[in-house]
Amino acid sequence: MNTATHTLSSGPFSTTFLTLLRDIQTTADAFLARGSYPWYRGHRSADWTLTSTLHRHALVYLNALKVSQTDDDRMQYLLGVEKEAYYRFRREAWPYLSAAERTDWGILNAMQHFSLPTRLLDWTQSFACALFFAQRRRNHDETAAIWIVSSEEMNEITVGRRGLLSIREGNDVPQTMQAAAWHPAYASSASNLPSVAAIPIFTNPRMTVQQSAFTLMGNSFMPLEMQNSGALLSKGVLRKITLAPDTYEDANVFLALAGAGPSTYFPDLAGLAEDHECRTIANLRFAHKQYPGVIDDTTSQSKDV
Repeated sequence: MNTATHTLSSGPFSTTFLTLLRDIQTTADAFLARGSYPWYRGHRSADWTLTSTLHRHALVYLNALKVSQTDDDRMQYLLGVEKEAYYRFRREAWPYLSAAERTDWGILNAMQHFSLPTRLLDWTQSFACALFFAQRRRNHDETAAIWIVSSEEMNEITVGRRGLLSIREGNDVPQTMQAAAWHPAYASSASNLPSVAAIPIFTNPRMTVQQSAFTLMGNSFMPLEMQNSGALLSKGVLRKITLAPDTYEDANVFLALAGAGPSTYFPDLAGLAEDHECRTIANLRFAHKQYPGVIDDTTSQSKDV
């Protein structure tokens, strides 16, 4: 029996997709039972690793070099790229930033918003939001992935302290652990700077609707899943759940039922424009199914939600 077959008992979803939802729910319940909040991250490709834009950006250059590099060389380059990107963006973007964004962390949040290199790795407290990003611009034959992390248990492993790092403005605020070590204006050059799960102040509307959370990535070039000798995976604190190609239509149906589209998670003109684009593509795909000999199916690739 093909497990992707839709049945009356499964409603609009295949048994494959329902099994996936149950797996995610079971994982989230287990994290909550252990006193830790589940965070989600969606990847359009299951091959993608949990690596920040800063580390990916630096690796493009470092991997192109044909000279030997020490670990310290690589880390110093990483810190240099981080500082240069931050100060340049702050200088040039200042007139366009809101009052909430004209702060140390507000500037970084704006950089992350526009896909500039930062060590912030986006997570969400909403499964639907993670599924939206896994599905966004996914091709129907791609295997996507949802990552789930037990946020407080992660910090127990990476920094030896249970709980979440609260990102606050100003270093004079009493805290058990200062977030400044992960900020480019005050970044630590310690090679063992770990990755840490952190709750930010929401400085733009996208962060609010996406229920944003971050892992502040350390100075290691290893992806999160490989750090600490892979302990996050081996101890069940981090999980990767793949979405096979036969879940593609299920994911679209789920998001449609939830009313979750581009303008939901991008509450601005850019999100509205993407919403219109996706509706046009969806309408053309529906027309192709109804009249396959009349409407070409080339629009079904790449830009769906």
